[in-house]
Amino acid sequence: MPRPRPRIGLTRRGAATALTGVGALVLALVALLALLPALLRPDAQARARDEAARIAASAATRLDRRVTVALERVASAGDEAALRDTFPAARRIRHVPPAGLTPAPRAEPPVGYALADQVTRCLRTGTASAEVHLPGSARAQLNLVAAAGDDGGAWLVTLPVSRLLDWASSDGVTAAVTIRHGDTVLAQRGRADGPSARAPVPGQSWSVAVQQPPPQLPLEIPGTWITLLGLAGLTTAGTGAYLRRRGEPAGMPTKVPAVETDITPAGPAPEPPKAHHPIRSPAPSTPPGIEVSEAEADTGTPPAPADTPAGVATATAGVDTGAAGETIPPGILRAYDIRGIVGETLTPEVVTRLGHAIAATAREAGNDTVVVGRDARHSSPELARALIAGLSTGGCHVVDVDTVPTPVLYFAVHHLGTGSGVMVTGSHNPPGYNGLKVMIGGETLAGDAIQDLGRRAADAPATGAPGEVERRQITEDYIDQVGADITLYRPLRVVVDCGNGVTAALAPELYRALGCEVTPLFCEIDGDFPNHHPDPAVPENLATLQQRVVDDGADIGLAFDGDGDRLGVVDSEGAIIWPDRQMMLFARDILARLPGSDIVFDVKCSRHLAELISANAGVPVMSRSGHSPIKQRRAETNAPLAGEMSGHIVLADRWYPFDDALYAGARLLELLSFEAGQSSAALFAGLPGAGGGAELRVPVAEGEAEAVMARLLANTHTVPEAARVTTIDGLRIDFADGWGLVRASNTEPALTLRFEGDDEAALERIREHFRGLLAAAAPALSPPF
Repeated sequence: MPRPRPRIGLTRRGAATALTGVGALVLALVALLALLPALLRPDAQARARDEAARIAASAATRLDRRVTVALERVASAGDEAALRDTFPAARRIRHVPPAGLTPAPRAEPPVGYALADQVTRCLRTGTASAEVHLPGSARAQLNLVAAAGDDGGAWLVTLPVSRLLDWASSDGVTAAVTIRHGDTVLAQRGRADGPSARAPVPGQSWSVAVQQPPPQLPLEIPGTWITLLGLAGLTTAGTGAYLRRRGEPAGMPTKVPAVETDITPAGPAPEPPKAHHPIRSPAPSTPPGIEVSEAEADTGTPPAPADTPAGVATATAGVDTGAAGETIPPGILRAYDIRGIVGETLTPEVVTRLGHAIAATAREAGNDTVVVGRDARHSSPELARALIAGLSTGGCHVVDVDTVPTPVLYFAVHHLGTGSGVMVTGSHNPPGYNGLKVMIGGETLAGDAIQDLGRRAADAPATGAPGEVERRQITEDYIDQVGADITLYRPLRVVVDCGNGVTAALAPELYRALGCEVTPLFCEIDGDFPNHHPDPAVPENLATLQQRVVDDGADIGLAFDGDGDRLGVVDSEGAIIWPDRQMMLFARDILARLPGSDIVFDVKCSRHLAELISANAGVPVMSRSGHSPIKQRRAETNAPLAGEMSGHIVLADRWYPFDDALYAGARLLELLSFEAGQSSAALFAGLPGAGGGAELRVPVAEGEAEAVMARLLANTHTVPEAARVTTIDGLRIDFADGWGLVRASNTEPALTLRFEGDDEAALERIREHFRGLLAAAAPALSPPF
């Protein structure tokens, strides 16, 4: 017989009263516990912030000290074994010879251009340094570099970036610690929602951010417990109220049915599952002290013909190579490239014979493989096939990289180690033009070398043993290597105007890969250039970009010419930043790392550029205008930077020694990203001088420009004694408050002029002086100033 369960007798009214009272007490306690932290928290938060600041300052000092010790140990190491004992977690320990490092972005760990530059600085100056490269990526690395004794080399030790956290840490610290460069997180350990503080690391570009856990208050009870207590109080009081409402009928006994003590109350019903919605992420201007070059001459834009053909018909396989002994039209052999009117002076037959001459020249230089690329003009595929036929039948192996910007063709030559390459491009010229840019032995041909190609093309024979032709995709390698070199320390909004040229297929992708928000403008390839001519040296061609940058609130605007080797820049307020002012920013950055370096610029650049170079421990070197002369002078001086006013800029400190507008744009973005909270307009406004204006052109009769310049140069005795005269490329006169230049264009019958003054009065006085010089040399001329 089952044993009866014990029963508890209780009156319903008594139970109701007791439950209601207990519930009220619990609710009062909950209110007190909830209000107490609000009264005490402000003081506790202030104490926690002070503690975070103390920990951050201590961690920053500790990190600085331990980095210094680590560099001293690298410098004092006698061999690799000793370094292995000192740095057991090292991912790479390497002795670097005096020749330096060769970048290898795909190696593991990678050797990027920033690391190669860090090693070069150590080899040059003997200064040890610690830098973080590739921050924010899975390949991020901390590199320690120090001179290696007396052998002229250096030691390189690569550590995980997390080592910075170990060096900054101290026993007993529970705060979350983050090592930052600007707003970029280098390494992070722990997360907290409490007060934070940040302290700079002495001697480094880093800072240590510390975030304390939320302060614990007296009698503070976790919110979950308060919630449960509140629910318990409400439940208890509610139960009491319910029992009182039911009451008891008259005459009924006050006893309630027995309550079984082993009954387990049911838990709350589970909540239905919530629907999951994935988060959608957005798509990623010649003062004393200037060296003067006697190097070769200028660039310019040839006039459009009266009747310019839109293109040429597509060729079929087997291009006619032309008869031996047939002359090449002399007008297409320019100062620095080959350029003519398609179907008239530049035909497939002419290009094939030029291919024979290029093949013979390349083979004499020891280069039997030639890379070929082309721009997006309608005539370029046809001419590229003719060129490949000429190179192949001239005995060269050909690597066809298809439609790419000119700097990507140059990149392919260096990247693939061929030494030679040819770009089929009309650059920024009208649609009916096209031509060839030729690189042999790593140097772009110009002047007499171009003329020699024309002479050889008249009778350079086919070899009878055609070389192979292979196709190669190179743009992914280019994007990878630029990405290995460039670090953006904050996201930027960029408007990119490709002018429907060949950069349209690459520029937006490249800058998105660097982490920018890109607004494409005229980024559809169209050889007719329907929106504007792709020449960023002409202000009218930048008008739409200027407006779009302002309308979109973008950080900067970048514009490219038809083949991508010239850069135009518009700042955040829509102002055009001419190349000499771009050069100021690049020079200041490079000379901070490579003091004493030569910086090459052309005769059309602002005098303020030379002044800035000298003020930053550099050597200003003035050259004749044109991309070929500045590249030649750069090679002679081993300058890390060279540029000229049409927009060709060579950044050879961390990149290859050729003019690359896409890379120059990326470097400009990198410099802008360093300046958190500063607009590009403010950054450029901080540079000296206001910069010169746009170049002026005065059309003259064929051959007259040279005659005018001869008369001008014969009358330099009329120049004031206090002025400095430079005649390496035309006539440039520098005064105390500005300068002026007049020179003959090498590409069209015209004089080109540029002026700069410290104020309007100075500018007008300089212009008036040149009006007098021109009136004496060419009385019939009507200057447009």
